[in-house]
Amino acid sequence: MVSKVFAVRDKETLGDTEIKVIATRIAPTCPGEAQVLEGTPGGALPGVILLARCDGRESNYDPMQWELGGRAMRIVHRHLCERWFDLGSGTVLDVESILAPAGQVGTARSGRA
Repeated sequence: MVSKVFAVRDKETLGDTEIKVIATRIAPTCPGEAQVLEGTPGGALPGVILLARCDGRESNYDPMQWELGGRAMRIVHRHLCERWFDLGSGTVLDVESILAPAGQVGTARSGRA
């Protein structure tokens, strides 16, 4: 299992506020981990991302179940599932950039959160 930290930005739903998050890719690295995770939500699926707000208010393994910061968290969570290996820890994830057509705006920008 590998964890990374990110800052989430979305002017439409969050204004100037950033949400700091920690993401952990749930992927068993040995038979013992696989056995422990068997039967847990997402545990049998390779590469499930458990995403948690650093303020401790909410965490989810399912991108569609977010309540707090709903739109932004759903979009960023799906983006992390799709682009995990391309994104470095400490990246700022901007929802407008993620949603922009290819070539117009980058999908994420590096920088301090």
